[in-house]
Amino acid sequence: MKYKVGDKVRVRSDLISGNQYGGLTFFDGNMSSHAGQLCTIKRVYSNTNGLIPTMTTTVVDASGKKATVTCDKADYSERQGVLEAIAQMACGGNFDKEYDKAVKKNKLIELHDRTCIYCGKVFDTVEELKAYEAWHVECKKARRKRYLLRKRAKEIAFEEQAQKMAREIIAEDNKK
Repeated sequence: MKYKVGDKVRVRSDLISGNQYGGLTFFDGNMSSHAGQLCTIKRVYSNTNGLIPTMTTTVVDASGKKATVTCDKADYSERQGVLEAIAQMACGGNFDKEYDKAVKKNKLIELHDRTCIYCGKVFDTVEELKAYEAWHVECKKARRKRYLLRKRAKEIAFEEQAQKMAREIIAEDNKK
């Protein structure tokens, strides 16, 4: 059966890590989390003889913990292979899951960085956000100024009313 990018397939749940299936497919331990799941094919490899040459990089740390990464020979870089093997080792063999979590977290942080703290509106750029937040600050200052003016006006009115009442009391006392 010939698969194409975008095809939906169910990953077999009886696959064993490290085995090859169909002479072509190498089942890597990283893929075990997808066993039994419905997945979408993102990339299809093909060549004339049906076999894809691969390169494997193995890294062993001081405690004897071992990690192995396999990739296409055309894409092979020893440095990248070592880095990926170390990443697999650090993530307990589940680098892809940890990577996806980090990407999701970074997107949330980036979204938070573009969200106005005053109204919650999300902006396309941080510059737009800063300009809008500056506008909010100016509006807040103007509201505070109006509040203080109203407060002072009430105080003046109260003082005038108190003086008027005092004059009336004095006038009544003078009549007696």
